[in-house]
Amino acid sequence: MAGGFTDEGLAALDAALARHASRGAVPGLVALVARGGEVHVTTAGHLAAGDPGPIGRDAIFRIASLTKPVIGATAMLLIQEGAMALDDPVERWLPELSGRRVLRCYDAELSDTVPAARPVTVEDVLSFRFGFGCIFTPQALPIIEAEAELGLKTLGPPWPPTPLTPDEWIAGLGRLPLLDQPGERWRYNTGATVAGVLIERVAGAPLAEVLSKRLFEPLGMPDTAFHVPAAKRSRFTSMYAPAAAASFVGASADDADDAGLVLVDRTGKTIYSPEQEAHGKILCTGSCLGFWFPVSVASGTRPHATAGLSGTFGTIRRTDDGVTQLTYNGRPLYTFRLDQGPGELHGNNFSDQFGGRSFTWQVVGANGSVPSASQSAKPSGGYSYPASGAYGN
Repeated sequence: MAGGFTDEGLAALDAALARHASRGAVPGLVALVARGGEVHVTTAGHLAAGDPGPIGRDAIFRIASLTKPVIGATAMLLIQEGAMALDDPVERWLPELSGRRVLRCYDAELSDTVPAARPVTVEDVLSFRFGFGCIFTPQALPIIEAEAELGLKTLGPPWPPTPLTPDEWIAGLGRLPLLDQPGERWRYNTGATVAGVLIERVAGAPLAEVLSKRLFEPLGMPDTAFHVPAAKRSRFTSMYAPAAAASFVGASADDADDAGLVLVDRTGKTIYSPEQEAHGKILCTGSCLGFWFPVSVASGTRPHATAGLSGTFGTIRRTDDGVTQLTYNGRPLYTFRLDQGPGELHGNNFSDQFGGRSFTWQVVGANGSVPSASQSAKPSGGYSYPASGAYGN
């Protein structure tokens, strides 16, 4: 049909997309094209590399930077309703950003500042011209080092995400000077996060709730959210990065598979299920990179790998307190040598490995509930482990 789709064109599109999956460039994909009243959807590959089943049209993907237009649209709804205006100073809702000072130059020391010429406005934030954002330079600048120490995750690699709450994050940003005078220069990224906190303060509700009620529900987008509930995780795709970009998301190029992809996040996939234990399972949750959560295996249970995984799971009983811990290929999946205090449990970058890749773990109940992380009472010098020959399997 003139001006529309042709059978030959759609077949060529499907074949081209299928080649990306069959060659391993991506584990799987879902594509939709629409023109006029015609809609065509194609799928290829799998939810994750090595999965046997085909990916479904309803697969759930991470959308990353597409959060920015979502935030912008929600902010414009609040402006349309009169809750705020583009020329309103944001300090009305974000007092942390009042009385701004600006670096004399982007590589200056943090104390070398001048007063901001005017307050930051809503328009400045939404247009990414409020005076702070990405600095594309390899230099170790004082402002970059200070931002990293605060854990804001807005000037460097975004993965794993910041652990800060919105209030903690905006308070940290408020401790830093601006890079530019408000409205003077466009800078990528940070404005979207500031806009998210601003929306929460203006609407008087958590951002996820505001987005759901104001945008996603009216548009029929029930699967769009910041987190994937347990009931939908069977449709959740894994996250990969090309080996060349692995370091940008906190991963290592050394972990690349034969297709040159590095697994970054396998959220929601069951990695281990202890036999004879009906009340729990271990899921990869959160960022799947970074630190281990404390995990214990009930005495006498035998963890085993699920389909698609190699290696042997076992258990080891700590010599200090008798707690049973999980092992993989004869090594503890987590240790406590670098405990900073009760509840602060960190891997030691030696045994926090699973099949050569780092993951984050948490005990999840069979009903999807997540109990509080257990606290450790670290003895002086850290916990001790018996010789490898004593490991269970």
